[in-house]
Amino acid sequence: MDNVEHEVLTEIRILRDRVRYVSGSLVSRADGLLIAHDTHGVQPEGMAALSATTLGLSERIALEAGHGRFQEALVRGSYGYVVTYAAGTYAVLTVLATAESNLGRLHLEARALADRIGSLVDAAEGAAGGWR
Repeated sequence: MDNVEHEVLTEIRILRDRVRYVSGSLVSRADGLLIAHDTHGVQPEGMAALSATTLGLSERIALEAGHGRFQEALVRGSYGYVVTYAAGTYAVLTVLATAESNLGRLHLEARALADRIGSLVDAAEGAAGGWR
């Protein structure tokens, strides 16, 4: 999984370069364990656990509402955004952005990133027999 961690880290660092006002991002497993992070000023392991919780709760809400599989959740705070994206079967991408961020641009880039990360992690986990 070390190679996947390196590839994921490279991908999330590119996001910060491509989208203004992204202050950090991280990828965790669906069970809350951190895979990689590019964050400053937040505790990445704690944020990974919270991201998994957001994923689980959001999946349940989407299904209960009859809206299909979870894709993303957005939290807007006084100073910015926390956006959580499903990333394949086994991972979740969380992006932190300031209030000045262009959400359209953020979604465009982060959705594509979540797809790439999901493919990387799913392939690695499939080859390793999954996390279970």
